[in-house]
Amino acid sequence: MAIPTTIDTDTELSAVNSILGAIGQSPVTTLGAITEITGELLGAGDGSDTTPIASIADISRSADSEIKVSVDGVETAAFTISGNVLTFTSAPGNGASVRIWREKEIANTLANPEISFIYNILTEVNKDVQNEGWVFNKEYNVKIEPDTSKHISIPANVLSYDLHRDDENRDKNLVRRSGKLWDTIGQTFEFDNDAYLDILWLWPYEDLPSPFKRYIIARASVRAATQLVSNPQLVQLLQIQEAQTRATCTEYECQQGDFSYLGLPEKSNYTPYQPYVVLAR
Repeated sequence: MAIPTTIDTDTELSAVNSILGAIGQSPVTTLGAITEITGELLGAGDGSDTTPIASIADISRSADSEIKVSVDGVETAAFTISGNVLTFTSAPGNGASVRIWREKEIANTLANPEISFIYNILTEVNKDVQNEGWVFNKEYNVKIEPDTSKHISIPANVLSYDLHRDDENRDKNLVRRSGKLWDTIGQTFEFDNDAYLDILWLWPYEDLPSPFKRYIIARASVRAATQLVSNPQLVQLLQIQEAQTRATCTEYECQQGDFSYLGLPEKSNYTPYQPYVVLAR
C-alpha cells in the first residue's frame, strides 16, 4: 500500500478556528503577528577570561533588538558597545559569571481582541498539557556540558530538568534559579563535570502529535466556552469531547512509550518466553 503524502496542515490558525467554531463564532483568515520575545545567547564567561566577553560576533543595537548583560545572575547596564566589542564600564571581577544575550520583541498585531483571547487560551493550554510530561516531550539521560563558567543555562523551551536516576544520585538536587541550574545540596551554580539530565521540553503546537493537537483544541474550547459563552449545556458537551480526546492521548502514550513493569533501563530489552517455541521443536 502506498504511503500517504498529504502534509499535516494543523496550524495555530486552524486550531483557533476550531475553537471559534466550537463556541459558535465565525472563522478568521489570519491571526496577525504574534508577540514574541527571543533571548538568543551571544556569549558567556567569567571575569578572569575576557575573550568570550570582549570579542563576540554580531553585537549590534537596533530599534527592535537590545543587548542584555548580567553579572552573577543580575542584569547590569554598566557596559558600552563599539562595533562588535563589548566593554564593561565597571569590571565584573575575577570569577564573576557573565552572560550576554540579545532580546528582541515582535509587535503584537492580532486580528482583534477576541482572537487574541482565544490565541492566549490555546497557548496556555498547550503549555498546561505539555507540563504533564508525555512520551513526545520527555528525553532521558541527556548529556549537558557546563559553559566556561561551569554553569548550565536553561533554554527557554525547557519546562523542567531533573537529574537522571536521581533515586541513585543523591549527592545533587537540581532546581531552576536565575535561568540556570542550582544544586540545592551543594549550594552552587558550578558543575565540574557533564550533567546527565531528564528533560521536559516545550514544543510548538505545530510539532505535536495529532492526538495532542485535538486534545488541546478540545480543552481550550471548554475554557473558551466557560469564559465567553453563557451556555452550561455547551460546556458540558465540550467536556465530553475533551474526555474522549484525552483517552486518545492516553492510548497514544501507551503505544509509543513501550512501557514495561520490569522498569528496564535505556538501550535494553527483555523478550518473554514465546509458547510457539515448544511447537517449533
